[in-house]
Amino acid sequence: MKKSSIIASFILLATILVTAFPVDAALFPSPIIPCGTSESGGAPCKICHIYILIKNVIDALLILMVPLAALGIAIGGFWILASQGNPGNVAKGKEIIWNTIWGIVIALAAWILINTIMVTLVKPSASQFLNWNRFPSTCGGS
Repeated sequence: MKKSSIIASFILLATILVTAFPVDAALFPSPIIPCGTSESGGAPCKICHIYILIKNVIDALLILMVPLAALGIAIGGFWILASQGNPGNVAKGKEIIWNTIWGIVIALAAWILINTIMVTLVKPSASQFLNWNRFPSTCGGS
């Protein structure tokens, strides 16, 4: 296959994937910046908004991880399909797929680790799951 047809196929695949996984502001559960914007009613920022901002960034990254992982797996599959039996390209496609899977595992494991540490630090004697990432309404966040 010519290099130009591979590039054209890749652009077509990327276009299909981008339209299949639109990332819209409605996708996120809350605005990323919790204060001082028109969406928050112009409420002034407090110290607790820093924690809400961090939580919102983590949530946004975890939401974006899904379409990006699908794109990574599709690109790896494309490399395998377009390899025409070339072992180097097949190996590259498999490497892309495995790196994508490891990226998902690392991201979710990091979230679980942070959640476990926060639950332990917040209330070590609690035997039930605590919602450390829910903030009081006095802060004005979610």
